[in-house]
Amino acid sequence: MESTEELDQVKQAALMPPRGRRRPGGMGNHWMRDFNYETWRDEYEEHFLVIAQIESQAGVDNIDAIAGHPLVTSLGLGPYDLSADLGCCWDPENPNFVDAMATVKAAADAVGKKVWAGCDGPALRKKGYSFLWIGTATLVLTNAFSRIVDEIKTPNAANSSEAGAPPPA
Repeated sequence: MESTEELDQVKQAALMPPRGRRRPGGMGNHWMRDFNYETWRDEYEEHFLVIAQIESQAGVDNIDAIAGHPLVTSLGLGPYDLSADLGCCWDPENPNFVDAMATVKAAADAVGKKVWAGCDGPALRKKGYSFLWIGTATLVLTNAFSRIVDEIKTPNAANSSEAGAPPPA
C-alpha cells in the first residue's frame, strides 16, 4: 500500500453501495442468510480486517495518512520487499530499514492501531510489536518435523542392521 487513493479503491471494491461499488455476488455467497444491504453490511462488511501492507518507501512516506484511513484496521510490514525497495535487500540491521520500521510503528501507535510484522519475533516484541506473524518459524518447524517423521518411517540400512533386522531388499 502506497497511498490513501489505493485504499479508496479497495473500499470501493470491497463495500456495497452506498459505501462502495461492490455487488453481493448472488447465490455464491451461501454463508449469507439473505441479500439485503443491512445484512451484508452488519454481518460481513463490519467485520472486515484490512491490513495495509507497507512494502515501499512511498508507503513509508505516506504512512501517517495510510494509518489514519478509516478502512485500515492495522498496518502490515512486508520486510523483504520493503528492504529491497530501500536498497538494503534483506539487511534487517540497516539503518534505513530500521528507521522505516520505526516510522511505520510510530504512525500506527499515533492512531491506536497495531503493526503486523514478522522476521525476528522476540526482537520485535522487545520493541513493542504485539501483532506478530510467525509463518517463517512455523514453516521451519514443520519441515524439521516432517524430516524426522520421514526418517522414523523409513529407517536406513545402517540403522536396520544395527538393530539386528535383516537388511532391506
